[in-house]
Amino acid sequence: RALHEASRSLGEARVAGRLYDLGRYPALVPATSTSERCWGEVLELDDAAAMLALLDPYEGIDPTRPDAGEYRRISSTAQLADGTELAAWAYVYQGDVAGRPLIAGGRWIA
Repeated sequence: RALHEASRSLGEARVAGRLYDLGRYPALVPATSTSERCWGEVLELDDAAAMLALLDPYEGIDPTRPDAGEYRRISSTAQLADGTELAAWAYVYQGDVAGRPLIAGGRWIA
């Protein structure tokens, strides 16, 4: 709810990476080639520092132990549908994806 109230959507965008199906949610992992892209939504945050302070714990990130969590927040480049490129934060999965289904086309549809 806090995220919805403190952000606005800039639309669908793609980032470099591969998307895996973990069951209830997807996992973005870094790309191994320049052709690997995943789709998501870019949100502009009213107060990025305050919102990230809420989102990081939700994603299991401990800033004092960044390698210990399920995800890590990284700086990325997102490309909007109109071709505009933006600097963006992305949460990438740090777990093992061996045996997990790769999501063809990089679009999560739950």
